[in-house]
Amino acid sequence: MGARSRIVLLIASLSLAVAAVIAPALARDDDDDRCAGARDLTLINGKIHTLDARNSIVSSVTIRNGKFAAVGHDGRFGEGRCMRTINLRGHTAVPGLVDNHNHFPSLHHLI
Repeated sequence: MGARSRIVLLIASLSLAVAAVIAPALARDDDDDRCAGARDLTLINGKIHTLDARNSIVSSVTIRNGKFAAVGHDGRFGEGRCMRTINLRGHTAVPGLVDNHNHFPSLHHLI
């Protein structure tokens, strides 16, 4: 093997070694890992029924760790690194109300 071939092989080997060391650091996405599973949510610009004793309707709510942290009309309380904000664009929301049932018996007319 000639001197030139050895230099090319050495450069290629060093390049692969550097890539193997640097690649894992570049692949890490610390922001996503830190916010994985976060339950912080702000709903803004909507008609949000609070279901309180006065049957209030507000335009913004903030939910932190699955619990209501703020209810109001300005939407400024939804801040934080992992806070997810959803603009309802005037749509109605009823947080906490989940209607997750099916009407399988009524499907008999489709068969």
